[in-house]
Amino acid sequence: MNASRILCVCAAAVLSQLAAAETHQGQSSISAPALGSVDALLNFCLQIDPRDAASFRAQRSLIEQGSSEDSIEHLRGSSAYRQSYDLVSDALKGVAKSDAAQACAAGAR
Repeated sequence: MNASRILCVCAAAVLSQLAAAETHQGQSSISAPALGSVDALLNFCLQIDPRDAASFRAQRSLIEQGSSEDSIEHLRGSSAYRQSYDLVSDALKGVAKSDAAQACAAGAR
């Protein structure tokens, strides 16, 4: 599977998790699996294309917007976060570096 397809599948999974997440007062506006997927994808792209680090960090901030630091840390400590993070990370390991660089650069813009 090429990088574009893998990144599209990961993005679709993240978007579905974001759409399903409910916002409750004092709780996060993102689910643990969605955050795990986003973090894995953005960390992967940070390693592949560090020149666009500011863009990837800005994307992460947008995802975390509306959630307290405590709730984000709580989500990152959950098993659902870790499972999602590991699943996406494992899927991205097979992507050729040149394909990944193109896909990450496109996502940074």
